[in-house]
Amino acid sequence: MFDNLEQLMKDLEGVHTIPISIEIDDDGYLDRRCPWNECQFDFKVLLDDWENKVPDEVAYCPFCRHQAHSTAFNRPEQDEYFEQYVVDTLQQKMNQAMEADAAAFNRYGQSGFITLRFDVQTPLHTLVVPPTALDAMRMQIVCEACDCHFAVIGAAYFCPACGHNSARHTILQTFSSARASMIMLPTLNMIPDEDIRATMINTLIEGTLGSLVTAFQRYAEAEYPRLPHYLRPPRRNAFQRINDGNTLWVNAGGTAYTAILNAIEMDQLKLLFQQRHLLAHQQGIVDQDYITNSGDLTYAVGQHLVIREQQFFQFVDLLEKLVSGLSADLPS
Repeated sequence: MFDNLEQLMKDLEGVHTIPISIEIDDDGYLDRRCPWNECQFDFKVLLDDWENKVPDEVAYCPFCRHQAHSTAFNRPEQDEYFEQYVVDTLQQKMNQAMEADAAAFNRYGQSGFITLRFDVQTPLHTLVVPPTALDAMRMQIVCEACDCHFAVIGAAYFCPACGHNSARHTILQTFSSARASMIMLPTLNMIPDEDIRATMINTLIEGTLGSLVTAFQRYAEAEYPRLPHYLRPPRRNAFQRINDGNTLWVNAGGTAYTAILNAIEMDQLKLLFQQRHLLAHQQGIVDQDYITNSGDLTYAVGQHLVIREQQFFQFVDLLEKLVSGLSADLPS
């Protein structure tokens, strides 16, 4: 009597695949979210790359590099849609099987005093609508290691497909963040306490200056092994010293800093690196080593270093120009 329903149950035993479509944005990117509760970073991956380049076994969060099975990166509304779609699909299949069995039963009927009829009352079908895709994200990135296309808002450091950390992309983000931080300086003028205001402005400038040097060091250390004549890792913090970093880069087959920056720009960059060193290790108090190494005679020993906004933006511009020139040495 229930031949169709029994066959459906057999068909559903074991692994059964139900194809499900999901909304993507106008650029063809699929919404994703980091499953780690401490992160919950929203990002997107080109649908074709998510299907063909991201392994099922492990995907990576572009912000924190949390690793999890690819399905763990579904957004909550996507998981809810998938669950509802599966339940709805199975319900429809069961209804169709029962209706077919009832039709077969009623078609042949029975002879005799009593006639039986089998009617199936199925619930009204409700269309399950997929969640709308988030708006397209402006920053679209292509992994230099595996060519996976992904998109983010704000900062991202790792490829969701292979976990690769792009040193060049990271330092370019640092430049953008540094400029954005300095643009926010005028808002600090609203702080009524003059001492607190001055301290916060100096802390912002000095801290961001330090982060730029650290970002350049990490960029150079990450890219240095890709040069054609690379032999061994550099000494610790070698790329925080302009002359040492230049020598390492040239000996490994790269372009000299002096071929990227002119003499005046090189002197300015060396001075700013020396000033960052003084801020990091002497709390900005000028000593004789600083004067000797930098040649800066505008200060006397014991004075406190003063970094102006103009110097800061000059530093970002010089570093960005240098990184652009050094990147040209590297294989694509």
